Amino acid sequence: MLYSIEGSLIIGEGSRLNIYEYSPLNEIKILSYIENKNISVCSKAKHKFIITGDLLQSVTWIHFRQDQSHRDRPYMYLKGVDYSDYSSTAVEFWNDESEEAAKSGCLLSDCNQILHIFIMESDSQKNYLTGVNTNLAASAFSSSKLTEYADIHLGKTITEIKYYNDCEEKKRGINFYSADDGSLGYIRPVSKDTYNCLFMLCEFLYNHIPFKAGLNPKLFFSCKYLNKKDKSNILDMSVLRIYLDLPLTTQKIIAKNITVKRENLIQLINQINDF
Repeated sequence: MLYSIEGSLIIGEGSRLNIYEYSPLNEIKILSYIENKNISVCSKAKHKFIITGDLLQSVTWIHFRQDQSHRDRPYMYLKGVDYSDYSSTAVEFWNDESEEAAKSGCLLSDCNQILHIFIMESDSQKNYLTGVNTNLAASAFSSSKLTEYADIHLGKTITEIKYYNDCEEKKRGINFYSADDGSLGYIRPVSKDTYNCLFMLCEFLYNHIPFKAGLNPKLFFSCKYLNKKDKSNILDMSVLRIYLDLPLTTQKIIAKNITVKRENLIQLINQINDF
């Protein structure tokens, strides 16, 4: 791990993250450091924030600061942490502006081929990633925690995740990912109303549409935990697209069963496709 934030060099060494500074004596010296949980195997930096994916224990969200309380010397502190036993393979920031209250968080993929979405539950964290002006001095040490919000078993090991946001077109951010089998994909936030509507359609297709060799995608994408309840909260677009190819009569019957207009279902599916 190697990042430069506001003239300071941040280097991950084992379980420690060190802040280095170039001194007038032509030396690079350590100003401060922070102990991470284990060993960081992947990380991303954005603005003043760093997320690290751990070898044994999930993800850590770190905040880089420099203020008068520390004699204007840079330092880092833990803003959010998750202690689940996820062996990380890739991480990236997650930004959801689909609702009135924007949510920030991160994506984490693990060696069990599961993709997790974490949300930072803190009012002060609300608009950090979008660059909206917030009073960091007053809320710097407010209580925060990373809460796992959704998960899905992809059946492939993700090697890289990249956040993209076309500000000129004012479109919501999208996270693209690449996997070890050479495939590419993307995941994007949707509004709660859109999710609730398309979730009913997804469930109906899972339960009533015949799949090849009887392999139901719902069982494939479901995450299996020993002592943890599944989160889900992710729509399967490959299944939703099936609806568009069904006969008109069948589409109307399905729409009637889930009490949603056929035109609304098609419009929502096309909106998600058009990123």
